[in-house]
Amino acid sequence: METVRGVAILQVDKDLGVTELILSHVGLNPVTLTSDYYEYLDIVENEFSAYLRDDDLTKIDKALEATVPSSKPSILLARLYVRDYMVRKILLVSLRRGLISKMTRRLASNGWKTLMLFEAYRIPSKMRHLR
Repeated sequence: METVRGVAILQVDKDLGVTELILSHVGLNPVTLTSDYYEYLDIVENEFSAYLRDDDLTKIDKALEATVPSSKPSILLARLYVRDYMVRKILLVSLRRGLISKMTRRLASNGWKTLMLFEAYRIPSKMRHLR
């Protein structure tokens, strides 16, 4: 298994169609993956369950390809928490450093509220002696 590099939970409160439109607008396009990757969503959901109180919400899992200018395409896993075609929250999981914060900023500029953001990053070798 690869290492999870970033996790974000956002409050959406938008229609499912509008949510998918916003995701594609910020550069997240749907792709098909093997089901092995979706295990990451279950693991992260268990760890951050306090932020994801899913009172009778339907879960929709998606794999998205992030096409961010000046970087190579990367995969982002998403779990949408839906009730009556309204997306309440979204869980995003990234396997690449630096991607989740870029995408979260773009989604927040479209009216989504960031509930939690966690990203692993590498400390430059010049800074390691300061720890």
